[in-house]
Amino acid sequence: MKRLTTILALAGLLVAAGTLPATAATTDRTAETSNKCEQKNRYQNRGSGYYLDASGGGGKGTKVITWDWNGGANQYWCMERASEGGWYFHPSYNLNLCMDSPDSREDSPVIWNCKGNANQRFNVSGNLIWLRRSGWYVTDDGRGSQVFMSARPSDFGRDAYWD
Repeated sequence: MKRLTTILALAGLLVAAGTLPATAATTDRTAETSNKCEQKNRYQNRGSGYYLDASGGGGKGTKVITWDWNGGANQYWCMERASEGGWYFHPSYNLNLCMDSPDSREDSPVIWNCKGNANQRFNVSGNLIWLRRSGWYVTDDGRGSQVFMSARPSDFGRDAYWD
């Protein structure tokens, strides 16, 4: 036990001296999710008029698409404030799942188990939804198509804006 304490103390000194990277300080930390619904919203795309939809109300790996309004639980999103900033988007039918952008940039969002990872924390402001980690925007690609992440909302006109 004394040896482990000495090793940990030495590692702390190396981090403080700047000779060892402090990986715990990265922005990719995992936070805890409480899987609660603080706000229940629906999001209609300004360009197409279709709604953000967890396709078919499925589980892990389900595509996030846009679809005609049908009032289903897969078209309502329960918002949970993330302790490290932003929001978790839970499909309202299962608060243990979250919208997730696997590669944090170009990858299209899917539904995944909530882990509190940076690729599950989104900002919502000015009718835009974007991934905090990358700054890329959730963008509509037409009815029934999987939404995608775009670097600049201006490149896609109204398709990156949600009401």
